[in-house]
Amino acid sequence: MMIKIFLCGWNSPAVTELSNFQSEGKMDVETVVCGGSVSPSQIVDAFERGCDGVCLITCSQNECHYRLGVETASKIASVVSDILRISGIGDERFRIEQLRSDQAKNISKILSEWIRSIESLQPLTRKEVKLEGLPKIEERVRHLSEELNVLYCLECGKC
Repeated sequence: MMIKIFLCGWNSPAVTELSNFQSEGKMDVETVVCGGSVSPSQIVDAFERGCDGVCLITCSQNECHYRLGVETASKIASVVSDILRISGIGDERFRIEQLRSDQAKNISKILSEWIRSIESLQPLTRKEVKLEGLPKIEERVRHLSEELNVLYCLECGKC
């Protein structure tokens, strides 16, 4: 089993806790500048590369360094859930988790429970993960990208 985790780098307690987390399967943790900077295509790409589950861990709304990062990540998560549901992969394989810095110690428990739920699902086949040719999804992702300016840097937004 392979799990991909996108982790907001500003949530340093979560970064520390996650470095101590042990999973029986393979886990790829990518620290990102902000949870809102992860595009839907990055999440879908993780499934296309063989991941059984993807988790996006953001700061809490009150602690977001970029103010709108958590809100942006939530909108992205909504689109990704739609993509996974429509494609037949199932949105239960994707999770977004907002963590306050004082909740970081719970990350191991949260991930362990989620990973167990994924293990109970049927393994994904390569056929299920081919997401090409879904025009409604492609249009929704394009619209969301334009609406949220996901191609812009969150640092200043002037790119």
